[in-house]
Amino acid sequence: MKRSEQPVRQPRRLSPLERIGRGVERMLHPGTEETPPSSRRSWLPSIRVREKAGVIVIKLESPEIDPRRILIRLVRNVLTLSGASVSTTGEPGYHSFKRSIVLPGRIDAKRISAHCSDRTLSIRIRKAAEPRAARAVREVMIKGVRFVAPETTIRETAELLRKEDIGSVPVCRDGAVVGILTDRDIAIRATAAGLDPLRTPIAEIMTRNVVTCREDDPLVDVEQVMHDRQIRRVPVLDRVGSLAGYLTLARIARSESDLRSGHVLRGITREGGG
Repeated sequence: MKRSEQPVRQPRRLSPLERIGRGVERMLHPGTEETPPSSRRSWLPSIRVREKAGVIVIKLESPEIDPRRILIRLVRNVLTLSGASVSTTGEPGYHSFKRSIVLPGRIDAKRISAHCSDRTLSIRIRKAAEPRAARAVREVMIKGVRFVAPETTIRETAELLRKEDIGSVPVCRDGAVVGILTDRDIAIRATAAGLDPLRTPIAEIMTRNVVTCREDDPLVDVEQVMHDRQIRRVPVLDRVGSLAGYLTLARIARSESDLRSGHVLRGITREGGG
């Protein structure tokens, strides 16, 4: 007995209206059509990320999407690229893509540039400088500081300033700072006032109520105090309150960046303020 053969069913041909509807559906919902995986992604842009000294370079090459129409978005260290086009060649239809790239290391979001050539988009992002650990005052202060007692005469102190080529000297009693004497103090409070430099002790002309800091204090905090209080020099104390060093504006300028020391220098306009 012969088995009856079943007729092969032919796929139903779509009407013109149905074909238009399928095309609109693909445009509204790209990627939903059932196409082989190998062809579904063949038009996607290729993206390469390279890390160089001080800069990160991202190159995107797209055979069908105009790189000038690609949207670039950078949030923290995540770079998002997105774009779309309607192609009539190769793989016809509406093509869109969106890629998020986690960039390595710290970056400077304000220093990003992009350049297009033919079908290639090049993006350059500068790396941000690594934050430095806050420096303590002890790393910058002058150590082995010379000091004088309050009973020292003006003449002796002036000779010390000339010999050491310095503009000020701390005044201490039993290791504790009780004042500062500057060359300006000598000129205005002694010479202009007609005081006898051989007999007058510096206690009569020194600057009192001195602003001091600790050797463990962050340098940036002391810089701010100098800026706010309009002072150019600060005696540095150790943990028991004895004189351990001397911090001056000139010392900061030699150790800090031009930008930072310039900020402090511009803020201090009055000379000889303690």
